[in-house]
Amino acid sequence: MRLFQGTRTTVAPSGSFEVNIKAPNRSGPDKIVGRATNSLTGETCIGRVTHP
Repeated sequence: MRLFQGTRTTVAPSGSFEVNIKAPNRSGPDKIVGRATNSLTGETCIGRVTHP
């Protein structure tokens, strides 16, 4: 199930951002994937977690 797809742009000096989503509690493990891309350098960071 896709919970969010969109674009967020950070602001100097911190360059940080936050996205909060309240997902329904479905049976089985929850797999969450996040990806961020630096539009200037093309560098990509991907985070994955599975919550039991």
